[in-house]
Amino acid sequence: MIFKELPSSCKPREKALLHGMKSLSDAEIIAIIIQCGNHNEDVVTLSSRLINEIGGVEKLETISCFELSKIKGIKKAKALKLLASVELGKRIKDSYLYKTTYDEPLFYPLITQDMRYLTNEKLKVIYLDKAKKVISFELKESDSQDMVYFESREIIKSALKNEATYVLLIHNHPSANHLPSKEDERINDILKSQLKAFKLKLIDNLIVAGNEIYSLISNKIVFKYDD
Repeated sequence: MIFKELPSSCKPREKALLHGMKSLSDAEIIAIIIQCGNHNEDVVTLSSRLINEIGGVEKLETISCFELSKIKGIKKAKALKLLASVELGKRIKDSYLYKTTYDEPLFYPLITQDMRYLTNEKLKVIYLDKAKKVISFELKESDSQDMVYFESREIIKSALKNEATYVLLIHNHPSANHLPSKEDERINDILKSQLKAFKLKLIDNLIVAGNEIYSLISNKIVFKYDD
């Protein structure tokens, strides 16, 4: 099969070599990963259409291989290359997370970026040491759009097992409304009290709502994304 190709001067690989990866658009980066287009589209055109069809490049964080391979021109091999690249990016980000303390400005985007565009609620529980560095974290998922169920005793058990000093809760509101529900407030009060009984502290309870991160401990928006 003959694939439609770009002129050499427009090829993303050549552009990256001359000007660096930061000079590339999202479509051009995807084009380097998937490598080729098809007989109707060059690789950059195909990549641009892919971004439009999934609703933005950020959706690559949550889309499945099956969903991705249903897009015309994206078979399983291309889908796996893309998802492997996304997973590698997540692992690199996580490695930075373990080196960053809670008080650093970089902490909020590192810990919440992957929760901004989710369509269902997820709960992230983070365990920190006395220096407020991340020891470990776990993600709890729900089939519901607006509720994540969890057992506080499981959190306490994990905190003690990890020899944590602090516990940080983060969950997302798919509605992008940052205001806590009555259930959010109830859980916050109960967990704070139960952790205290074990000499543990709920350092914060964050709601990720679109571009905003709201704290139930300080009752205010503590971080805003620029986009």
